[in-house]
Amino acid sequence: MIETLAQMVVNQMLSAGFVDAQVFDTETRLTEVNIDTNRASLLRSTSARKLTLQGMVNGAPNSTLTRKVSGECSDLSDHGITKAIENLLGSAASAPESDSYGVSEGQFADIEQGPLEPDLSTMTQAAAGLLVWRAKAAPLVKIGGAAIAHQLEQRSVASSRGTLVLARMGSYSASVFANASDATRSSSFDMAGGSTHRLSAKSLQKQFGIKEVLSALPAQMETTRLTQNFVGDVVLSAQAVQDVLAWLISQLSDGPLLAGTSTLMAEVGSLIASPKLTVRSRFRAPGVLAISSEGYVCKPIKLIKAGRLTTLLPSDYAGRKLKMKRVPVPAAPGMFPQPHGWEIDPGKTSLKKMINAVQQGALVGRFSMGMPAANGDFSGVIKNSFLIENGVVGESLSETMVAGNMRQMLKDIVQISQERVDTGAFCLPSLRITGMKFS
Repeated sequence: MIETLAQMVVNQMLSAGFVDAQVFDTETRLTEVNIDTNRASLLRSTSARKLTLQGMVNGAPNSTLTRKVSGECSDLSDHGITKAIENLLGSAASAPESDSYGVSEGQFADIEQGPLEPDLSTMTQAAAGLLVWRAKAAPLVKIGGAAIAHQLEQRSVASSRGTLVLARMGSYSASVFANASDATRSSSFDMAGGSTHRLSAKSLQKQFGIKEVLSALPAQMETTRLTQNFVGDVVLSAQAVQDVLAWLISQLSDGPLLAGTSTLMAEVGSLIASPKLTVRSRFRAPGVLAISSEGYVCKPIKLIKAGRLTTLLPSDYAGRKLKMKRVPVPAAPGMFPQPHGWEIDPGKTSLKKMINAVQQGALVGRFSMGMPAANGDFSGVIKNSFLIENGVVGESLSETMVAGNMRQMLKDIVQISQERVDTGAFCLPSLRITGMKFS
């Protein structure tokens, strides 16, 4: 087998003085069609490649601790790589020491998933089809921005501890940002999107919940405020369910675990949610690459089984620090990474019947709130949401606050919809949850 660039750079780092090293070689190619203000506006392709270097050196003399540094290199010439290694080694002397640093060990995989080449004809037809559908079915909706894209990511990971992971992942994606307006009224903005291995050329609006989000916007041009506070039910859309799931995943992950603030740290094996709830991984879903940020291959997980928590999600570093077994999850992309690669099993009730069961509450499109408190308490504004009274969806709500506790919400799930929205990174049903405070 030909030695990969990542392996060669690992060997260079060892020769330079690192005692352990790990290198990620990541190349991305993006081809996208853009829509701006209801018109196709741009077709473009971009590509980028970078190395992420992680190196370890011994700590102070007579110390058993080690220091770890990391950095990126986009100049892949011999000189550029050598300079990056020298700079990284120079900063290692001032790096903090720990007995929990490491690089991935003995990981072997050759992953290939999804379409590796873009189909420009399908992409442009999908953009055109979305615009035709909007004009006929939702003429008051203005698509302020949208992108239909194909992304190819090629990654190799090598370490001085025997890891060699190769991956090629292709996927299509679509994202739509829109509102509705006429001469005198306007709704707030909403968005929908996701990733797929198969892009629909004629009916993109049927994917990722786009049709449901855009079709609901005209009714949001007229809004009402609550006249009194009450305690009632919420029926959370898949987008709002994602916020609840993100809180759950965060509570099981490094930050709260290392800080000792996780409310679920001692709850493995316990019933932490409604027995109706089962959460499992989908680490080979479109747009999800089953490699952790530390270079470990991610194995399938059933995180919650009939309401019972099965595991925490510490990284290798947190696992060493807390004397726990590491549980790798996919590295989240973007500047503000969110957990991804999860699904909730569907329930046995239709969304329509869930709404019919609500005496007083709201159909919630999305939350607007900061981070919940350490104990899970939160208060936030619900956006793109509708009042429900006596089982009937009514007027669009404005300036409506909902307060509760994230952990209690998991226990107060009374119904889960049969329907799910598949965005690639998530596949989520709607949830009906009782005991929420409206104001």
